[in-house]
Amino acid sequence: MHARHVSAPLKPRRHQRGQALAEFTIAAAFVLIPLFLMIPLLGKFLDMKATTIQAARYAAWERTAWYGNSDWAVGQKSDAQIQSEVQQRFFADAPTAPLRSTDQTPSSAVGGKPLWHDHAGQSMLTSYSAGAGNGTQTPGTLDAVFGWVTEAVNSIGSVLGTQFKLDMESLYTSTVNLNTAQTSAVSLATGADQSGFRAPNFVMNQVLVANGWSANGPDFVKKQTEGLAPLSLGQRDPVKQIVSTIQKFAGTIVEELKDDSLRLGGVIKPDDVPPDRLTAVPAGAPAPSKTAAQRRQEEAAKREAEAKSIGDTFNAKTNALNDAITNTRNQINTCKADKQAEYDANRQTCRTSTSKECSYWVVRTEDCLPDSIITTTTTTCTLNSPPNGGSSYTPNADASVACHAGLDAQIADLQAKLNDPDLQRAKTDSDKQLKEHPELANNALFMKQRKEALDALKAYQDKIDDLKRQKNGI
Repeated sequence: MHARHVSAPLKPRRHQRGQALAEFTIAAAFVLIPLFLMIPLLGKFLDMKATTIQAARYAAWERTAWYGNSDWAVGQKSDAQIQSEVQQRFFADAPTAPLRSTDQTPSSAVGGKPLWHDHAGQSMLTSYSAGAGNGTQTPGTLDAVFGWVTEAVNSIGSVLGTQFKLDMESLYTSTVNLNTAQTSAVSLATGADQSGFRAPNFVMNQVLVANGWSANGPDFVKKQTEGLAPLSLGQRDPVKQIVSTIQKFAGTIVEELKDDSLRLGGVIKPDDVPPDRLTAVPAGAPAPSKTAAQRRQEEAAKREAEAKSIGDTFNAKTNALNDAITNTRNQINTCKADKQAEYDANRQTCRTSTSKECSYWVVRTEDCLPDSIITTTTTTCTLNSPPNGGSSYTPNADASVACHAGLDAQIADLQAKLNDPDLQRAKTDSDKQLKEHPELANNALFMKQRKEALDALKAYQDKIDDLKRQKNGI
């Protein structure tokens, strides 16, 4: 016998359609509608959490910048001021309000932001708090070692009235608490009575390790540096006043000991930056690469330009020296002529005079007679001493500044011009080359050029020495 399988009769299609609609309605009522209601609440809770994180970061950062009760800066901000700023800037009901300095002033609690309200308009914010702690010891072996080193340095600096300090307490923390409300709308949307859902509370801790070794302004840099530079004691009162008084007295004896010439003690100048580091100069376009031939040509042109500049300078200073020598020689000749003219005039006056003033010029009285009476007999005129205790036969010429002190100054200027490094370059360069390369003494061309340069300098020196002798003979 064969078994027969009998299938159940199929339901009508219209009955299947009604079942699907019923299932969707049940799902929408118990799953989708609560889900749609919870999505806005989820966004509100996420915004509250993000705001709590931002407030914690702000509180920690403000403590690193304002130092609290530390002695590292003059500006301080208390925990109450930081908490007030967090309240006004993160939890206020006017999120677009501008930041103000009055935000530091503690005030009564403000309502939550408009976003932090449920469907019924009830605030979801119950309370909040913000706190920031002062710096604590940064963990690590290096901080412990440096702590001991700075104590040793300060023990030395305390004798000199200085202090060097490294901020080892650079671990800053903050804690922000935000408590939410279990409103009726939240309970209804989440089915809190059946699910046991509770509105979350947010607690955010922020930890920052600040760079406590950084400078807190120019005054702080100076204070730190003085602790490591004991010689800076010479630039602080009363030592500075004592040293300045001593230098003023010593400077009257030795010019180099004046305080404007010799600075005693370490001078500390924070933020003393060269001017060329303060002006941004746009970088030019990169220069195209050059061939070896171009570089050799540029080097040759550069050497030629340098040689021409040296030659032009030498010629200009040589011409100036020649002109100065000529002027000095003319001045000497003028002084000699003036003195001789004064001498001859005085002598002629005495020869034609019958007074006793003539006695200091001649020995015999016939020399004082007019030429028409003097006999043809040759007589010798011997000068006696000047009259009345005088010391000069040519007083006007001898008293002329231009013929004595003025000539001394001109001759000294000639010597200075000859000693100019540009005129002495040939000698100094050849001396240096001979010292570095003694074998050049066997180079005929080098020695010939050196001898010509030395001979030219010697010729100028001979002229100056001759002018000195002529001046002394006036």
